[in-house]
Amino acid sequence: MLSSEPAVIRVFRAFVAAVGAHDSQAMWPLLSAQSQAQLGGNEQAFASRYVAEVERALGPFAKSQLRTILSARTSTGFGIAAVAGQRTLNGETTDAAAAAGLVRGDGSWKLDLASPILLRRVAPLSGNVSPDPAIEIRVQARVPVREGGLWLDGRPLAAKAGGSDPSRVLITARPPSPLRPGSHTVVVYAVAGTRITAAAFAFDVPAA
Repeated sequence: MLSSEPAVIRVFRAFVAAVGAHDSQAMWPLLSAQSQAQLGGNEQAFASRYVAEVERALGPFAKSQLRTILSARTSTGFGIAAVAGQRTLNGETTDAAAAAGLVRGDGSWKLDLASPILLRRVAPLSGNVSPDPAIEIRVQARVPVREGGLWLDGRPLAAKAGGSDPSRVLITARPPSPLRPGSHTVVVYAVAGTRITAAAFAFDVPAA
């Protein structure tokens, strides 16, 4: 079960803004303790070794008018934040989405940016997609996956989880009805052990 949590999206937006400003000092305290330990252990190491990768992923969103897709807290105490906007890469502007999993630390929400949980799209959600797309996300973790969920256009989507290995799970779903033409978003999250990962994807359904 999820409940609305406005503070989650505020932290994520603050992190995106810091990325856009190339401000590693502002990014650093917004990361969870586990993320900080994995990303250099201190702000200086984080800035020199990891910030460039973070900026490639989230920097294009900093210049976009972002729309909140999801800002929620799970019943087990994790946070999920997701936004949609546009990103420009190599001169091409496209609809895009981004998400993050968050944990509580020092009395506030922190991004679990270096989570070892991997989320990978199996069925493509890019370019022009059919009105009834297959949504398939493979989750891979070091320990059993104990929680997860999908949202389509900000609404919960009934999904199935399969696989014989609890640390390697395939989440599958389809829309409850054909999607209208235009831009759509999918948000997915997974929890394994004490870590969380979230991802978001944008895709277009063409007009008939």
